[in-house]
Amino acid sequence: MKTCIWILIFMVAGAAFADNRGSLQSPLSVGSPQSELAELEARIASAKADGSPIDPAWEHRARELVQLLANHPGNLKSSSSASHGIPPLEETEFRGATVIRPQERTPLEQQIHDLEFQADGGFTGYPPDPVVMANLKEQLNELYAQRAENQSERTPLDQGADACPATEFIGMSFFDTGSTAGLANNFDPLIACGTSSAPDVIYRWIPPTSSVYTITTAGSSYDTYLHIRGSGSCPGTVQYACDDDGGPGLTSQITMRFYHFETYYIIVDGFSSNSGLYQLSGFEVCEIEPLNCDVAECAENLNDPLHHQNDCNGACYNGNGIPTWQNIGLCQTVCGKLFYYPNIDSAEFYDTDFYRFNLTEACSLEISLLSETVTAVYLLDLQCPTNTIYWDATWFYPCSTVTYITQCLPAGSYAIYFAPGGSYDNVSDYYFRVDPIPCSGCRVDAFIQAPGSGAWHTCGAGNNNSLRSSEDYTFCVNIPYLSDWTFSLCNDDSIWDSYLYLTTQCNGGVLATDDDGCGGVGLSTIDCVPLASGTYYLTVEAFGSGCGPFALTVTECSGRCCYGDPAAPSCVVTSPSACNELGGFFAPGADCIDACPAHYGCQGGSQVGQYPFLPGETGNGYLSHVDLEQVQSDNFSVGAPIGSLRFWGFPVTCNGTPETFQISLASETDTCSYTVTATGTQLPELFFGAFFASQYDVALAPPCEITSGNLSIAKVGNPECAWYWQSSNYGDTIHPSGAADDLAFCLGGSDCPAPDSVVIRRGGGGANAYNILFHLPVASYVRVYSSSDINAVFPATYTVLTASSLGAGNWTFTDSTPDAQRRYVLTAECGPPPVFSEGTGEFHRID
Repeated sequence: MKTCIWILIFMVAGAAFADNRGSLQSPLSVGSPQSELAELEARIASAKADGSPIDPAWEHRARELVQLLANHPGNLKSSSSASHGIPPLEETEFRGATVIRPQERTPLEQQIHDLEFQADGGFTGYPPDPVVMANLKEQLNELYAQRAENQSERTPLDQGADACPATEFIGMSFFDTGSTAGLANNFDPLIACGTSSAPDVIYRWIPPTSSVYTITTAGSSYDTYLHIRGSGSCPGTVQYACDDDGGPGLTSQITMRFYHFETYYIIVDGFSSNSGLYQLSGFEVCEIEPLNCDVAECAENLNDPLHHQNDCNGACYNGNGIPTWQNIGLCQTVCGKLFYYPNIDSAEFYDTDFYRFNLTEACSLEISLLSETVTAVYLLDLQCPTNTIYWDATWFYPCSTVTYITQCLPAGSYAIYFAPGGSYDNVSDYYFRVDPIPCSGCRVDAFIQAPGSGAWHTCGAGNNNSLRSSEDYTFCVNIPYLSDWTFSLCNDDSIWDSYLYLTTQCNGGVLATDDDGCGGVGLSTIDCVPLASGTYYLTVEAFGSGCGPFALTVTECSGRCCYGDPAAPSCVVTSPSACNELGGFFAPGADCIDACPAHYGCQGGSQVGQYPFLPGETGNGYLSHVDLEQVQSDNFSVGAPIGSLRFWGFPVTCNGTPETFQISLASETDTCSYTVTATGTQLPELFFGAFFASQYDVALAPPCEITSGNLSIAKVGNPECAWYWQSSNYGDTIHPSGAADDLAFCLGGSDCPAPDSVVIRRGGGGANAYNILFHLPVASYVRVYSSSDINAVFPATYTVLTASSLGAGNWTFTDSTPDAQRRYVLTAECGPPPVFSEGTGEFHRID
């Protein structure tokens, strides 16, 4: 048996219709297509007479009914839709769809619905076993008998014949209603597919073209039985097909190839002895024109006999115990496929597709569907293994668009479910979209899939949102993936003053705004906002009370990212957020055709470096001048004594002249202070369109042995010659002074040649005196360390005997400490000629 999920809600063909934004109209009466069409035409005529707006759903449904009934003689006096004052039906994707709103079921109908759902296999796609199915049929037939329409005989004006000759259908598709109650059992199946001794009716049909058609009793109020014959006179001598429960619930359905100019006899029967009101429809299995698809269903193996265990969007019912939902966004057109597949036990199961989406606020939903097959649609929560059903419907009009409008739902995560509503052994395409209708009253005027663009107008759109007091136009924007996005009105020649809001909710959750971002007074843009995938809202307003046309473009923000070694940077075109993760620098709109510029760097042997920014990068300059009472500092940390310093700054009015700087490296307990004079080397680039920067190199003598603390650099003298310390984009973001950025500097070690010809000998100054003789290749700062401990470790257990700045040449030092045993260490670091000495003893030059 081929099972499917169908829900007996086809009677909502005459459900409550409303426009997309208005209040719910009074429901149409449920009855025959003729009465529904008459009531719709009366409503349209009345609205025209009163000057009231005409619900587009009324007109669309009327067109569908005209086309549906036009080929059945006796149903309409004319097959021309123009005779009803209704323009021909236009095929326009999701626009102009029949609108169906939820209807409450009576307790009896809800009980019937729940049992039919079980008979169709529920959400699993597995048919009930024969014992369970027999029990469900028994329960349902008892409930069907309680329906008011099945408790009395009914003689419609037009229905199938009780006996030959058969009532004739003409055309590609057909629809009819009637009752088998009180009729005779004239036609038994030649090859039984179930038990039947019930009353029946018969139709005759000659297909106008050879094609695959579906014949269904969906919508009938009792347990139907359907068989098709041909060859010979009525009722035919050959049985082509027979079905008991292949339709929704316990109704019947047959899909097969019919051939042009052959005569077919369609017999509506009943299971066992059941009879009642029936609906019979036939339509060609169609192929819909592909729509623009924003999201495709996840890849599925249509021929996999274990598909139910490998279903990429089978949710709780995929057979492997791990829920698999496919994530989609609101306002996206999603394309998918429905099909039947064989299982290992040769039974046939139907494909089930579950999609997950999020609501950031309370909304009703417009669920628009266009499918090649009858399709069951459910709205669920994400609970496994049992789902709460918020809404369900079955669409009986393949290749015709239907929009289902749900009740108001709270914010949260939901799933929408699709399954084929028939036993056609082929793959059927479908398209759908879920659009929000915020329950707050905020109106969504259009949707846009990023990246995308279009032109609209706020004049006449109304002030439906509360962000500003002007007329507004709000978009539901779907962002497909994590990146940085720009929302721009700049590509427009309009002169009205626009204002932009980007929000997470319609009317709330403001993420970004802009006024006049395109330059001047007028058009606006929100540039390079990092957004995760999902649904957002963009509202176009006026700054004041005006309105006007606008051209909106939503694009991914990308550009050149230079990252890695500043002296030899790597390049990639990416988003600002991704560039930030690489620790690089972003140039909007640029590419990597031109290599990233190398930054000015540190000298060889540098221990720490924070390189200066280049023109076009983010950067600043901070006034640092002792006489102007502004001294900037930054933190540092090194692993050896500091003997050199390179730094960058802006000498605003004195570029190229010698400048004096006060330099300090300080820890919590010690300070190294220097006053140095240096002439900066002017860099060729122009910063901020007006200033040149300079690079300064100075030696620190004696070297500073503080390994961590704060470095300050400030100019001294001539307060009219300002100096600004250049910031760096390569620091550690620790700012110990007033600067809001890291500052550009490099700290180097002492790169000095070692003393040579070192000799230690006893002599002079007493019995235990020692002379230390050595040669300095260059001027250096020299220290002499000593210890009398044979296990001494340098420098921890050595003490400084003396230290002084010495010039190049031959030197000697005499140690008169009264220790019989001595150990010495001599160090030399580059520095200026002798300035001072410390410790005991003196150095003497040896000529």
